[in-house]
Amino acid sequence: MKVLITGVLGYVGSGLLDLIPESEGLDRHPGSSFQSCISDFKIPAGVETVIHLADRRLEELNAENLEHNISLHEKFIRQLEQHPSIKRVIFSSSCSVYGYQSGELTEESSVMATSFYAKSKLAVENLLQTSSLPYVICRFGTAFGVSQPMRWDLLPNAMGKHICNKEPIELYDPNSMRPYTHVSDIRRGLVFALERAPLRSVLNFAGENVSKTDLLDQISSSLQKRPLRVDINTDKKDVRHYCVSSKAVCSQGFSFQNSIQSEFSRWKEIYAKN
Repeated sequence: MKVLITGVLGYVGSGLLDLIPESEGLDRHPGSSFQSCISDFKIPAGVETVIHLADRRLEELNAENLEHNISLHEKFIRQLEQHPSIKRVIFSSSCSVYGYQSGELTEESSVMATSFYAKSKLAVENLLQTSSLPYVICRFGTAFGVSQPMRWDLLPNAMGKHICNKEPIELYDPNSMRPYTHVSDIRRGLVFALERAPLRSVLNFAGENVSKTDLLDQISSSLQKRPLRVDINTDKKDVRHYCVSSKAVCSQGFSFQNSIQSEFSRWKEIYAKN
C-alpha cells in the first residue's frame, strides 16, 4: 500500500516516513509557503492512502488569510476525489475545535471553534465529511516533545525551555484546561488511523488533560528546576478551555506511551549532559 504524506518536513511529519513502509512525502521546500506544498502537484501513481498534515500554524492564521487557507485545503480535497485509487484519507485535526466548554468531551460532543486555527481545522473536517473520500479525522491535543524541526511555540516546550534557561514565564488564564499529546504518540496515532481505524470516523487522541498551572508544576518537578519567576497576566483570557476523552480510540486498542513527566525527565538527563 503506497502512502502519500503532506507536511513531512514539519514537526510531526519529520518522523513519520520511517514508521510507514512504502510512504513518500509531499512537502514544501524549506522557506517556501504552505500554498506551494499542496498546490499544483501530481499524485504519484499507485497511491492508496493520503495522510494530510500540511497546514499553517496557529499564529499564522488570521481574519485576512482564513478563507484562502480553507480554499487551498478544498482544492487539495477536490484533486484527491479525482483519484479512485485512494482508499483512505487521514486528516490531522485538533482538539481545539471543541473551543471553550466544560465537562469531558467526546467525539459526539458539540464543537465550538474559538480561534482561526480551529475554524480552519473544522472547515476541513466538514469538507472531508461531505466529500466522496473515505476519511479518518484525528483530533490531537496540543503537541509537545523533542522533534526536528523543534517547535518552541508550543506551550509545554516553551515552558521547559524557559525553565532550563532560568527565564521568567508569563501565564494568562492559568486554570484553563487543555489536552496535551506527545509528538511520538501523534505519529503513532496516525499509524493507528492508517492500519486500524474505521473509515468515516472521527477520533480523539488526547494524552493528558491538565491546566496551565498543573502543566508548569509537572514540568518543573520533572526538571527539578523552577522558572526565574511566574508572571500572571490577569488582563488576557484564553479562548480555549476543554477536557477531551480518548476512550473511543483506546477501546479500539490504541494506548499512549509518553507523558508530560516522562518527556521532561528526559530533558533533565539531556540538560545534565550538556
